[in-house]
Amino acid sequence: MRVPAIAAMLLISCAAAAQLPDIKPGYTCEKLRASLGNESSQEGPAHVWKQGTLTIQVLVRPGGPCVAGSVNFIVDPGHTFITRDGIVLGRDTIAAAALKLKGRIDNTSYVFMRGGGKAYGQIVVRPTAAFPYKSTYSWQLNPARTDKLSTTPTLADFTSETVNYFTLDPPDPQ
Repeated sequence: MRVPAIAAMLLISCAAAAQLPDIKPGYTCEKLRASLGNESSQEGPAHVWKQGTLTIQVLVRPGGPCVAGSVNFIVDPGHTFITRDGIVLGRDTIAAAALKLKGRIDNTSYVFMRGGGKAYGQIVVRPTAAFPYKSTYSWQLNPARTDKLSTTPTLADFTSETVNYFTLDPPDPQ
């Protein structure tokens, strides 16, 4: 396939995905409410906004000022949202995301874990001068494949699952 055809396919596939709200660590709860409306619920340090097929969880320091720490975006199955990195939540597999993040990730960017009858894969994207937040994309292995695992999952186990969870973390303290 030629490059223009590939670019056109990528543009069409991304066009159907809505852009995630521009919410970042460090935003005050007042700024979040001005942008998202009032919280749908509050669960301990997590302020939660349910916006149709997207759930946004914002963690704040208990007893501290209401300022966003980690920001989690969770997409309902069958729906899509696009991140600033061009990753389509609800559509991209771990391999597709790795291609889009090429040059920003390496072999140490992958995290795989298993526990409680579930298995997860993650790609962690380090902060840059242009975007000073750590980004983490997460996949959950389907239960049938998880049951067949005898060890921690690997990249090869995540061939068809789509990313459904995205986290922005504040920069590490210096």
